[in-house]
Amino acid sequence: MSKGTCLLGLKSFGTRYTANLPEILTQLNITIMLSSYQSEKVIMLRTDGEELDIVYKNFPRPMGIAANEGKLVLGSFNQLINFHRDDELLDMLKKPLQTIDEDITAPTLLSSISKPAKTIGKRNAKFQPVDERVDACFIARSTHLTGMLNTHDLVIRENTLWGVSSSFSCICTFDPEFSFSPYWIPPFISAVKPEDRCHLNGLAMKGDKPGFVTTFSTTDSAAQWREQSCVNSGTIIDVENNELLVDGLFMPHSPRYHQDKVYYCDSGFGWLSSIDPGTGTNDIIAELPGFTRGLDIVGNLAFVGTSQIRASNIKHPAQRSRFDKTVSGVSVINIETGETVGQIEFKNGLEQIYDIKLIPNTTFPELIEPSHPRMRNHFVHPKHCKSKE
Repeated sequence: MSKGTCLLGLKSFGTRYTANLPEILTQLNITIMLSSYQSEKVIMLRTDGEELDIVYKNFPRPMGIAANEGKLVLGSFNQLINFHRDDELLDMLKKPLQTIDEDITAPTLLSSISKPAKTIGKRNAKFQPVDERVDACFIARSTHLTGMLNTHDLVIRENTLWGVSSSFSCICTFDPEFSFSPYWIPPFISAVKPEDRCHLNGLAMKGDKPGFVTTFSTTDSAAQWREQSCVNSGTIIDVENNELLVDGLFMPHSPRYHQDKVYYCDSGFGWLSSIDPGTGTNDIIAELPGFTRGLDIVGNLAFVGTSQIRASNIKHPAQRSRFDKTVSGVSVINIETGETVGQIEFKNGLEQIYDIKLIPNTTFPELIEPSHPRMRNHFVHPKHCKSKE
């Protein structure tokens, strides 16, 4: 870690981060969004340029996140939740919300008489104005019920949402008429069945189409990748050419195509690595103190998630490498030098990170989830309306 980036002391919710992290986010004009299925949280790391502000939102088993400037999609337990950016709501967000009893336009649907005081207190807190520093609003617009696809990576390209279903061992898209629409399966998979045959998990786009995926194995039987015989059997597959790009990886995740290379997490070793599809050159960029998973890249900076090594029913657990302990957090890595230039560590029960997405053109956004009381009367609609003559 470079000079001047030592970890600060513990912050709220048991986190600590390097002093330069707010500056990095400000210069890039981004917010970091994380998912943690283990703690059932979506976390936003936002800043005013001076300090880091950390927001935790509750969702059932959040996994993949797709993000661009105007839209977010979150893969949750059995559904996709779509959020759209509408900054015209900022003025309303920065004012107190009327209670439902005070709102003459709303029926009284809920009674607080039988609710615990703690529950009432938490809900009433959401009636308060949001932080004055908020510069963007992402509000829930729709949900798509998928069933338990075990949805991992999600990516938005043009008007298409692409995803990976580990359960069905496929890349898929989503249509309102179906749970999902299979698009591609690896050449060694013989059927689209909910059996998690190879633990297909990661998706890298190449242009507007799927380019590369990661799997834990090349097996074609239900959950066979969990067997001891499949240790170090992970792969990256070239989707367009339908062939293996590299194998012998240890539980790989999070492939990302950037500057003509595929960057990925060789998770079991705690590595951030890259491979050149043209030459096959495979390089280790950095070794980190944890199970690397979750990756997004801007310029020459990679934002890499690390999770604590955990007990599981996998018969070949990840290695602890050379570190005395493993940590849950995000490291900012210079992909040209391998140097860690910034970092945040999480404490107090947040042990696992799945996905990382960088939200562009905002450093202090607010996320209004479907259960938020502001969904009651924070409307978004077209401004034009024809009148009947």
